Amino acid sequence: MKLKGTDLMATTAIALGTGQLLVHALDVYKSKDLSSYSFPSVFIGVSASLLWTLYQFNKEGMNYSVVYSGFGLAVQVYILQKLINHKNNPTTDDRHEE
Repeated sequence: MKLKGTDLMATTAIALGTGQLLVHALDVYKSKDLSSYSFPSVFIGVSASLLWTLYQFNKEGMNYSVVYSGFGLAVQVYILQKLINHKNNPTTDDRHEE
């Protein structure tokens, strides 16, 4: 299948966005720095990503947009989980002892 110009742009945008989300999630995982996040902000992001993912899936079925939105949702849920853990145990940094 040959990609048209607009398909190539969309695929490139999704790949770049996914890479950015991955880098962002890894940064939170490694640094444990949650100072730039708040519960309201992350909760709104989770809600918007969930609604957008459901909308895209219901409108067009499984496609790149659904996967991208779902990946963004997963990253935001991960950050929300880290915020909750930090709130419940502010003296720990979520690191597991090996």
